[in-house]
Amino acid sequence: LMSLMRSSEKTIIHGLFDPRLMLLIRYCTFFKPSLNSRLHWVIWGGDLYCHILRERSLKSDIYECLRKSVISNLGNIVALVPGDYKLAQKWYKAKGRNQVAFYPNPVDFSMLERAYKKEANRNNGNMNILLGNSASSSNNHFDAIDLLSKFKSLDFTVSCPLSYGNMDYAKEVIAYGKKKLGNNFEAITDFLKPEEYANILASVDAAIMYHNRQQAVHNILSLLYLGKKLFLRSEVTTYSWLKNDLGLEVYDANLLNDYEFAPDLYLLEEAGTKNKEIVKEFFSVSNCRRMWNEVFES
Repeated sequence: LMSLMRSSEKTIIHGLFDPRLMLLIRYCTFFKPSLNSRLHWVIWGGDLYCHILRERSLKSDIYECLRKSVISNLGNIVALVPGDYKLAQKWYKAKGRNQVAFYPNPVDFSMLERAYKKEANRNNGNMNILLGNSASSSNNHFDAIDLLSKFKSLDFTVSCPLSYGNMDYAKEVIAYGKKKLGNNFEAITDFLKPEEYANILASVDAAIMYHNRQQAVHNILSLLYLGKKLFLRSEVTTYSWLKNDLGLEVYDANLLNDYEFAPDLYLLEEAGTKNKEIVKEFFSVSNCRRMWNEVFES
């Protein structure tokens, strides 16, 4: 890897939470500082938000110091969500150039269209809510389940993807979901093919992403394309990016706490059409190619 980094025109970095990767970068750039200008860190989320989500210990403090020494010197940071770059500046003194690019969604638009048509013919009138995207505590499942359990007037099913992440945590979520919501709670614990997951996304009426950090972007975009009503916590960087920068119709999940009886969880057709067109244009293959060309040619 050291040889490849030194000989390559560019190096794209993912998962900057592995201490071995951080040591490798620090070692290479220490002896050749000019390498920093050829490094591009693509922020995933976990490798940024570990700053606030980590368990404090001497070991994690050392890792944070190492991460800061690496990130503060990187020449380029690829952050799709503008707020994430600002947090990298705040937490890690990042000075690198902010670049914008995204990876294609494995659940692509044509797949979503087929799923939408398929599920539209199966609508049985029962509301289906998607809760979260993974077995990660940053989904805040327990708080969200408490929130849903107080909606006395709603006949609904909660579909909760828990197929990856912390499996011990997933078991706790399933037990709590069954306790509070009974048979209205359905856990998704198997890895699914993209086509199968597209069918699930197309079958829901609304989604509540109660995360305390940027997460689940591909899920969110798929749901918006399908015209589903989406609730996000407004303090998360994804919310302001979607609502203010892209002009999408999204809703503050924090406001759900003000209701005893369920609010309207269906998105108006006009808003759904607007969301679909924005997502389709911004996250098109041509725009993806254009953004990465700017990264490669910079």
